[in-house]
Amino acid sequence: MIKPKASNTSTVKQELDAAELIIKDYLIYSRQFTVQIEEIDVNQELNHVIRILRPLAEGNSVNFYTSFLPVRTITGNTKKFRQCLLNIIKNGIESMPSGGSLIVCTEVHHSNVIIEIRDKGTGMSKEQLEQLGKPYYITSGSKGTGLSMMVSYGIVRALRGTIKVKSELGNGTTFLISVPSNFSTQKNISKIVKKPLN
Repeated sequence: MIKPKASNTSTVKQELDAAELIIKDYLIYSRQFTVQIEEIDVNQELNHVIRILRPLAEGNSVNFYTSFLPVRTITGNTKKFRQCLLNIIKNGIESMPSGGSLIVCTEVHHSNVIIEIRDKGTGMSKEQLEQLGKPYYITSGSKGTGLSMMVSYGIVRALRGTIKVKSELGNGTTFLISVPSNFSTQKNISKIVKKPLN
């Protein structure tokens, strides 16, 4: 029996790993709208995600800087919201292979919870920004499948929120996530309840 060359074995393993990533991301994307809905503490989830990613950040000489204002809770699925934050923050870390700063802030604006995630990485061109969130568009070199950002966009849409991205080549990228707070949701429900019947 002829044994496969080491280089061929390595290539096969890489292809299998890539296929596994694609299947995993598709499963996440397909299940994101059929999950348990609950109250989410945004600042608590951000702290949790930063703790998870701190070893990766330290390995890339990336420092976290946070500014969390008291913000209201939002309604959604905690695991999916956490996955969204993991995808975006991990992408920011990987955009700074030579080290840098990653800033995470929260605030309230017009009853919406605003999450700002800003890196000092390689940044993106206008053309790259237009492709962001589309299937198989990869922002971090050859890593990943390109589906993680599409998953993040889908999760935020499921929360009735929006993602805005500002970026410039060589000057980093800023993600602005806006999600309705429970206060705004309760306020709208109250208006409907108080509305007189015709």
